[in-house]
Amino acid sequence: MSSFHFKEMDVSWYNQSEEKLWLIELKDYTSISNEQIDIESRVNELVKKPVDALSMMLCVKHGYAMAAEFDCIVPINLDGVRRLSLLNVVHLNQSQQTNAALINERYKQKFKAYATLFNISYFGVMSSEQARRKITEFTVQ
Repeated sequence: MSSFHFKEMDVSWYNQSEEKLWLIELKDYTSISNEQIDIESRVNELVKKPVDALSMMLCVKHGYAMAAEFDCIVPINLDGVRRLSLLNVVHLNQSQQTNAALINERYKQKFKAYATLFNISYFGVMSSEQARRKITEFTVQ
């Protein structure tokens, strides 16, 4: 969909029993030095991706003219989705770890209106280290 300048999320997971769809974005910032990290541009990119994904999903759900273009991107029946969560996992090197909280804070500020509009139950940014700990917590339970 790059010809339309749409951005897609990297991973989606649908939990049918909970009627919950997770959209997940994975970013690796380890090759960027601390001085080169432009927090605002990174946050803007993280906001654009789910907005584009939501737009594509609505297009498919309502059968708009471009729906066929997005069928391969939205492979589930969206009528069953009752809850939506968005997670951005950013891989940072050790000197960048403090940026994770700042990116999350700015992302939540910028995305809050969309989350309210689309009744998104969770949205946020966490470091890959935080994500590893969460996954370990889930698998241990």
